[in-house]
Amino acid sequence: MPRRFPEWAASGARLGVPVELYFTEDPYGETVPESVQAKFNNKFPCFRVEVSPDLNSTFVSERGEEHVSFLGGGYSMERASWVDKNNTTDSDRLAATPKPRFLLRFWIDCISGANRRDVELKPSTRIIGTIPIWDDPHQIARLERELAASKASIREKQQNGSRQDEDAPTNPNAAADVDRSFLRKCVTYFGRRKEKKQRSDNDESSPEYRQEQLERLLPFRGCSKADKGIITAPTGSLVMPYFEEDISMRKQQHKFLIVGSFSMKKTDR
Repeated sequence: MPRRFPEWAASGARLGVPVELYFTEDPYGETVPESVQAKFNNKFPCFRVEVSPDLNSTFVSERGEEHVSFLGGGYSMERASWVDKNNTTDSDRLAATPKPRFLLRFWIDCISGANRRDVELKPSTRIIGTIPIWDDPHQIARLERELAASKASIREKQQNGSRQDEDAPTNPNAAADVDRSFLRKCVTYFGRRKEKKQRSDNDESSPEYRQEQLERLLPFRGCSKADKGIITAPTGSLVMPYFEEDISMRKQQHKFLIVGSFSMKKTDR
């Protein structure tokens, strides 16, 4: 934790509060707060988040059941692109394809504040949440097929390498040459093989590199499916913005304290 929060949640206490949010299609017409601008990508439009009055947001502390009030804010859906080498518009130019997922970023304000042992949100604390959501089932299916092909190519390459090692001739005089010079050669030999493997894994044309790239694009274990093939990550991250004095720059800088995680589910409304 930053030095400004040395005792924050040190006891291991947890503070969980249910909140029901409406992600509307109404543009956020006001100026986006400065602390939010430091976290959001201003290239994407911002819409309004409303807090439902129907859900009673409460938690239980040593003082009994306590009510927490929130004020709505805004959200954006940030989607990046990636270079799809299998989707070329012509022979000389690679196509940039939108990723099959977007990052849902939103902020709300905890007006009342909340406190449970050494976990404290002061009144009017701003909370920013981020969670990845996949919304293109057709592209996901295509990438899964490509991932399976990449894994098959890696297995085939490993099997071919094993056969070559088995067929390699052995040196009958190797046992008589075990000295320091030989050991140095072994170290150099294995070091070069390791470097060669690292170069192969980082080569953008290698199946290992492609597998890693595809696994980053696809949903990971624990994701849940919703309507129309939409897939949501099991949890998202929650951060709290704060200012920290930068002595060298003689100004305050925005920092973000990780305050926990959240899970979300679609309501019946």
